[in-house]
Amino acid sequence: MNLLGKESWTIICDVPEVLQFAAYVGKQNNFAPADEASPRSSLEAEWQEWWEERPLQHTHQLEITQRAFALPLGSRERKELLSKANPANFGWDPPEFESLSQKALLQQLFLKHWNAFLQIRETERQGLIQALDKQLQLIKPQQVVKACVNLKGSESVPPFQINLDFSPWPNHYKKEITANHYVLGMAYLVPSRQAELKSLLEAMILNLL
Repeated sequence: MNLLGKESWTIICDVPEVLQFAAYVGKQNNFAPADEASPRSSLEAEWQEWWEERPLQHTHQLEITQRAFALPLGSRERKELLSKANPANFGWDPPEFESLSQKALLQQLFLKHWNAFLQIRETERQGLIQALDKQLQLIKPQQVVKACVNLKGSESVPPFQINLDFSPWPNHYKKEITANHYVLGMAYLVPSRQAELKSLLEAMILNLL
């Protein structure tokens, strides 16, 4: 995870494991996200629903974790929030995927692919993170924020947080989750597309200022 920002603003760029796994299953089974194609089977429909829910669930978990880390070490409130932030409470509970017990076919599909996913997880993730680091060096998010603030004519930066989650598949995927949260495919990490990613970041910042 890349956590960029000052006291008043934060830009979180991440490759969530849950999205990485969802992408792996989708690619292996020739599925497609719901906004790209209609499901061809009940199993694909269940995967599409699960895929669509994951980014927002992951963000909610992250928000609770951040609130917990802001509290004193050892405090009851901190412990309670960290317990609440357990990924299993947000539908991410490998390797058994017990939260999918009411969707037996999807659960079996995930069980089938989990061990194979583990074999490629770290190599794929590190490749994405390295590409993300290089892209952020080219884009210079802090300078983008400063330019947007100047464009708005503001004297200070109001508090805001932006989440950019990256998925290894579909390659050119672009999905607005909320005004301050997008899921993007790995094509946006290619240096030749830095202007496109920078423009998206600028538009998101200006919308929040």
